[in-house]
Amino acid sequence: MNTQKKIMIEQFVDTLPILRAAIGASQADVAAAVGISRQTYCALEQKKRDTSWNTFLSLFLFFVVNEKSQKFMLSKKDFILTVKKNLIIDIETKKDCLL
Repeated sequence: MNTQKKIMIEQFVDTLPILRAAIGASQADVAAAVGISRQTYCALEQKKRDTSWNTFLSLFLFFVVNEKSQKFMLSKKDFILTVKKNLIIDIETKKDCLL
């Protein structure tokens, strides 16, 4: 994983408790929504476990589409653009590998 992705993940993990509180969800609720265990989510929120790129994307999308957290997420336009840029790079890299 590249350095920019690690930085994005670290920044995002810092906001997880805020985002979760904004939607009034428990750790178990968020974990179930993105397909991980509550224990794993708790460890991610407490920074006791590294977040994978796939888990980051699942959490990111979960909070972007949730009406209650959407306003906060959309206020972070630079962050969203950076995520988008990295997704495009990933897609282009994988496309090149398939040719």
